[in-house]
Amino acid sequence: MLEEYRSFLVGRGKSENTVKAYCLAVGAYLKWYEESYGLKRAGKLYRANVLDYISYLRTVKELSNRSVNAKVAAL
Repeated sequence: MLEEYRSFLVGRGKSENTVKAYCLAVGAYLKWYEESYGLKRAGKLYRANVLDYISYLRTVKELSNRSVNAKVAAL
């Protein structure tokens, strides 16, 4: 799934740094999703899951709003 996303971003003309950052952010979300819900693959993004992820980033990871927004933008 990440490789397809990478290809999509490259096809849209995104810079290598943007592609790398977005892929890292999506990979981190998928890892969190698997650890949180015990599912290997997230089929769709649901608002409730994204809100849980945002809460995790703010409380557990203690990320700034700017960092959280960057990670959510990749999704």
